[in-house]
Amino acid sequence: MKKRFVSLVLLVFASASLTQAQFVKSIGLKGGAAWAKQEWKYKNVNEVDDPQYRARIHAGLELEMFRHPWLGMLAGAGIAQKGNQIEVEITHAGQPEGTGEFKTFRSTFNYAYLELLLKVHREFGPVTPFVFAGPRLDYMISYDSDLSLETIEDEMSDALFGLSYGVGVEYNFGRIGLAAVFTHQYDFSYVYDKEPETFGLESIRNKAYFLDLAIKYYFGK
Repeated sequence: MKKRFVSLVLLVFASASLTQAQFVKSIGLKGGAAWAKQEWKYKNVNEVDDPQYRARIHAGLELEMFRHPWLGMLAGAGIAQKGNQIEVEITHAGQPEGTGEFKTFRSTFNYAYLELLLKVHREFGPVTPFVFAGPRLDYMISYDSDLSLETIEDEMSDALFGLSYGVGVEYNFGRIGLAAVFTHQYDFSYVYDKEPETFGLESIRNKAYFLDLAIKYYFGK
């Protein structure tokens, strides 16, 4: 499945490259910081985990398929690190309600993704602000966690569907563009979604924000 996902990514961008004279206007690389957390929901449990945002990394490749004076279409692929961190108070037999000391448990979920975005932009000389939104497909490559997730590993979803949207601003000089981009990746699908019979973990869903710097090359600007 992972090999098929990588092959699909390569096929999409190879096909676009072959037709760039007609359709592809620019190619870009972007990378930066990711702030991610997960919503963990439980059934019939009074005290639940409250995961915190964790700073990770993000990198991607982007093709602009056409460029109208105010409209464009972006095809993107990349790697995103998501996950969370949870602070848990230490307890023992003598202090079952807690010692006042906390331990941090960290989880990292690595995803490859494909997205197709509608872009609305407006040029003001060399400066171009823009907004974008569109559907996204994530595929989980691997995960690493301080928590014991083996009991639910077989129930976790490899493929997730979501929405990417955000804002940015680009500065152009000739065929080169530099941009700062803020993105929110919202998931419709759950990493884990299985209702327990009585009590316990019910669902896990990702939430992530990216702040990237990008460089673009325009083929016919």
